[in-house]
Amino acid sequence: MPGPGTVDEDGTTRPALLAHWGLRVMAFLVDFVVPFVIAGIVFRVWAPAGVVAYVVAAVFVIWDLVVQGITGQTVGKRFVGTCLVRSDDGEVVGPRLSIIRYVGHIVDVLPLYAGFLWPLWDAKRQTFSDKMCRTVVIVVDTDT
Repeated sequence: MPGPGTVDEDGTTRPALLAHWGLRVMAFLVDFVVPFVIAGIVFRVWAPAGVVAYVVAAVFVIWDLVVQGITGQTVGKRFVGTCLVRSDDGEVVGPRLSIIRYVGHIVDVLPLYAGFLWPLWDAKRQTFSDKMCRTVVIVVDTDT
């Protein structure tokens, strides 16, 4: 089967451009760090509201992962112009695999966070979790 690609205006398929590490980090910051930093600030100001803010942040993350499974993009990926797809056919992964991939990031953390750095030198720019789930993050054509 062909890997992920994009179709040009003339109907020809070209290989998709794999997202570089910087784009992936930016998307991660928007999707996971920002909501919990905001919740932490609210918690420091007024603890009861902070607890609610943490719950809202957790619900946002779950919603974001489900949307990623359906569309290929989280809020952060949409912001930076990337998309999560299956490496074998370029299709979106579905909500189940999106959540499994997120939980699989535990494997990226275990060897001193090496899994998160792996895309810096990996040919397919994949984390360990991406390799296990057979996914890649690609750059989305923004001019279409």
